[in-house]
Amino acid sequence: MRKAAPADSGLAAFRRRAADRIARRRQPRNVRGSVTAGASVTDRRAGRDDAGQRDRTGRDTVAKTLLPTTRASSLRHLRRALRLVGWNVSLLAAGLALIGLAGEAWLRLTTPFFEQDFPRRFVPGVGVVWEPDTEVRWTNYFDFWTVSQTNSLGFLDREPPALERAAASCHVAVIGDSFVEAREVAVADKFHVRLEALAAREL
Repeated sequence: MRKAAPADSGLAAFRRRAADRIARRRQPRNVRGSVTAGASVTDRRAGRDDAGQRDRTGRDTVAKTLLPTTRASSLRHLRRALRLVGWNVSLLAAGLALIGLAGEAWLRLTTPFFEQDFPRRFVPGVGVVWEPDTEVRWTNYFDFWTVSQTNSLGFLDREPPALERAAASCHVAVIGDSFVEAREVAVADKFHVRLEALAAREL
């Protein structure tokens, strides 16, 4: 059979609980709340610190894991980009070389000559004249390339007629500047030669 608990033990427990309630009531409310709130804040901060530490640890682990892979991928992309740049530069250089060769071939086929040749000499009392019986090459490298032959007198013209023939015909002397000389055109196209041919037909 159970023994009955002493009556004073229940009374003692009741007294202790009552004393605790009175002590809590006498304690200021802000102190009780601050203690409770401080404990809660401390617990939350501790939780956040633990969570942040775990998050940082996870990020560090991921970074350490992915860093070699990222470096290798970057190096592969860099090598690929350098290869592409090299191929593009090579293709550009080859295209420019082909264009240059094609231009050189076209110029050689369509250009009669590249160097000008105009032999001259100075005659005292007269000035600068062409060397007699020489070839004159004249060009502006754009729209005319002319090769003319000087006569025995040093003019860009035909040989003068013989004296016997000159006495039996009419002759007109055309004297002027570079427009009359007309070294840009062939001798057969100069205006005095055409004038001579026109007069021979009409007169």
